[in-house]
Amino acid sequence: MGRGLLKKLALYGGMLFAFSSYNAMAQDSAPAANPPTEVNSQTIIFGAQNEGEDIAPELLVLKLVDSELQEIYKRDSFVPPNFPSLFFLPGEHRALKTALASFVARPPTEEEIAESEASSQGLGGDDLQGEGAQKTYPREVKLGGILYNGVEDWIIWINQTRITPGAIPSEILDISVYDNYVELKWFDGETNKIYPIRLRPNQRFNIDARMFLPG
Repeated sequence: MGRGLLKKLALYGGMLFAFSSYNAMAQDSAPAANPPTEVNSQTIIFGAQNEGEDIAPELLVLKLVDSELQEIYKRDSFVPPNFPSLFFLPGEHRALKTALASFVARPPTEEEIAESEASSQGLGGDDLQGEGAQKTYPREVKLGGILYNGVEDWIIWINQTRITPGAIPSEILDISVYDNYVELKWFDGETNKIYPIRLRPNQRFNIDARMFLPG
């Protein structure tokens, strides 16, 4: 578009220069008998259009240039882009609109107030806690002491819990008790793994670090 416009402007400029040079030569060769009177260019244009007279070459060139420019600017009209927001990306803006549309501000109903009061007073609180609370698992296995009398007659303390052959917690899958140490297989519910451990009294095993520590 730019090159075509420049070519047309150069062509019109050459025509205007040629007509101006021709008029200047004509005026030098044959001066007018009567002095020219100042006439408005708009009057010449409209008068010529109304009365069918010839238009001056300079005005014709200017008129062609003006019509060409109007056509170009009419064809290349600027359409501003539609940005929903200057601060957020389109995806973030859609997420904000969705969140605002789903947000409903209203006073609580009587049933909701009663349920809230019941949960705060402990009525049905165990059910809510059981559904929402996540179960925690011990991260260390600590052997406090051993009282050994035989293969089926012993008492040990693991994580401050008294354990006997008839009362073994679910985390211990297999256990063998000796005079001065214990061998067991510990199931960790958080990692869903089984750890074979050998502990002596006042010794602990850290599951996360997988290290044996004193105390």
